[in-house]
Amino acid sequence: MMLLDEQSKKISKKLVLEISEYFTKGLDKELNKVIQNNKGNKTLLLKIAFLSIDVSYNDLSLHQYLPFGLALKAALRTTSLEKRKLRVHLALRMLEKDTDETIIMLIDKNIVDDVDSFEEFTFEDIKPLLDTWIQRYTQRFKGLNTSPHQ
Repeated sequence: MMLLDEQSKKISKKLVLEISEYFTKGLDKELNKVIQNNKGNKTLLLKIAFLSIDVSYNDLSLHQYLPFGLALKAALRTTSLEKRKLRVHLALRMLEKDTDETIIMLIDKNIVDDVDSFEEFTFEDIKPLLDTWIQRYTQRFKGLNTSPHQ
């Protein structure tokens, strides 16, 4: 997982490794179940990249730039009534090893509510999202594997 310079100061390398290993191992395990009965005899490579992990507030809406809206939004944020969101962007590519032909390429994003700050972000905050992605991609690959157009 690649981090921008400003982010690398805020997130621990241990957490980055934990996220990457959990997702890769989980997806690899589930995908091996899906492709074990594959009719083809190709070697597939799976490449995964977390494009960004960010904890931030939602952007202001147009009406929130008006004086009353801006004051209300500032009050919500300073009193912690508005929580930050965890935003994660992921790219996944499966390719045939010998020809480098891309079989599947997915780019996805998801948002998790109620994360206090980037510094307090933990593996438990992102784990449900990773589990959701593992199941979603397993189902998508299962559909492709059983497709009559192989």
